[in-house]
Amino acid sequence: EIMREMQEMEDRLMALNVEKNQLESEHARMPTHTTGKTMRERQRRQQVEERLDEIAKECSYLRLRIKRRGMFPG
Repeated sequence: EIMREMQEMEDRLMALNVEKNQLESEHARMPTHTTGKTMRERQRRQQVEERLDEIAKECSYLRLRIKRRGMFPG
């Protein structure tokens, strides 16, 4: 049970890292000026930045849980 839970957390962490890399790549290609060309570009930039923040928080939470599980298995 614990091993399955650990594997699920590690799998989720890996999936989040893949998504993070994709979003960071997209973000790097966006115009650097804050106004953007269109409302849609500004909205997308904001969505990407918000999602990156969410991913960072979830990854941090998962890493902490994995670490604690490793220290106290059972």
